[in-house]
Amino acid sequence: MTSPEKNLDFENLLMYIRQSRGFDFTSYKSSTLMRCIYKRMQSVNLERFTDYIDYLQV
Repeated sequence: MTSPEKNLDFENLLMYIRQSRGFDFTSYKSSTLMRCIYKRMQSVNLERFTDYIDYLQV
């Protein structure tokens, strides 16, 4: 797992979720949030944040 601060794809995913769904996760710990998102991604067999954004758009 890479550092959330340095992961542009992770930041893009959070921005997409905020803009499209209205959920603002800025008050959450980044490491905890990343773990939760990884679990969600694994449940739909995705490995990259960019793929998860595509999945959410459909």
